[in-house]
Amino acid sequence: MEKLSILEKKACISKVITYLVFAIFAQIDVLKLSVLIPVYNWNLQILFAELNEQLAGLDSEWEVLCLDDGSVKYSGDNKSLARDFGFEYHCRENRGRSVTRNELAEWASGDWFLFLDCDSGVVRDDFLKKYMESSSSSEVVYGGTIYQSDFPGREYALHWKYGKKREALKANVRNKVPFRTFKTNNFLVSRAVFSRFKLDESIKTYGYEDLMWAEALKKGGVSILHIDNPVLHRGLNRTEVFLDNTSEAVENLWKLNASGKLNSPTPLLDYHSKLRKFGLNGLLRSMFAVFRPVIHANLRSSNPWLPLFALYKLMLLSQVAKKSQTDKSE
Repeated sequence: MEKLSILEKKACISKVITYLVFAIFAQIDVLKLSVLIPVYNWNLQILFAELNEQLAGLDSEWEVLCLDDGSVKYSGDNKSLARDFGFEYHCRENRGRSVTRNELAEWASGDWFLFLDCDSGVVRDDFLKKYMESSSSSEVVYGGTIYQSDFPGREYALHWKYGKKREALKANVRNKVPFRTFKTNNFLVSRAVFSRFKLDESIKTYGYEDLMWAEALKKGGVSILHIDNPVLHRGLNRTEVFLDNTSEAVENLWKLNASGKLNSPTPLLDYHSKLRKFGLNGLLRSMFAVFRPVIHANLRSSNPWLPLFALYKLMLLSQVAKKSQTDKSE
């Protein structure tokens, strides 16, 4: 075989380089990112600025789509800000969290969707890059949540303390129970997966829509990868609002379980079943009636006790279950 001339070698090298360049650009085109933000009564100025800085250094095509779900505040300012940053901002009447996310996905043109709650804060300089790198490892990636380190004041103490202790978990902890610890506030998903698994739009009230979606993934054989790429949860609720949301979520949990939609029992449902097995739910409800003022006083304090909050949720579930049984017998 004749040896290649220097010119032929250069031609071969040139072809290889050209092939690699086209391959790289083809890969970048595949990894187009759609950042999707459901909005409700939140000023997006800080989040928009943080995302804009991240997007400037991203080696991918991108778009940012926002859908305002019937806000009564900030809509005009947010729309103006979005226009300045080159983002899209749409408004409509309130239709709920799941419907909003599904609509955003329908409008998106990217191959990967990054869903962010509107009250999120970007804390890592490589936040978007880390997500794009992780896309080669899994079609669903959850980055996690953190809460501010400084005490926010008594009015927000319960939400803050609960979030720091129960939700701000490292990836190695979340990966032990990946479907149970998944949340919809900060996750990356491929278009292919989300087109198969939409969020359940029948869930109209607050709570557990993220668990239902995770269960659908589990049933469909889709894994969830947890990484340490958190957002800061800026939207702390006052204790009264947080307790109202908790009550609504517990009621929603019971309805989902009673309807058969929930395939895997949560720890709260497990504890309720154990109490019912030993006939202790009636005693729990009686205790709740007597000690409710004391429990509320602690939960509204500057230093709420989280085991007491867990007992509070169990008491709420027992009440909801009893009411459901009474309604059926009438």
